[in-house]
Amino acid sequence: MIERRKSVRNKTYLGGTIAFNGHRSTMDCLIRNMSPGGAKVVLTHTVTIPDRFDLEIACKDLGYDARIVWRHADEAGVILQPATRAIDVAPRR
Repeated sequence: MIERRKSVRNKTYLGGTIAFNGHRSTMDCLIRNMSPGGAKVVLTHTVTIPDRFDLEIACKDLGYDARIVWRHADEAGVILQPATRAIDVAPRR
C-alpha cells in the first residue's frame, strides 16, 4: 500500500463531535489517529455524515473544518483545516 499522507499520524483515542446542517445535527465519534492535516474517525454509520463537517475535540479544545477523503464501513479518513470560526457544538441532552 502506498502511503499518501504528508505527515505521520499518531495513534489516539479521543472523543469528538461531528456537527453539520448548520450545527443542528451532531454525532459523537472516536478519533483513532491524527496528524496536523488529517485524522481517522470511527462512528456508527459513515454514510449518514456529509462530505464536509465541523469536528470538535472538546478535551483538547480544538475545532476543525473537516472534509472526507475516504469512507469504509464505520470509519472515515478526513482532511483537517483549523476552524474558520469558533465551533460551539450544543451539548447533547
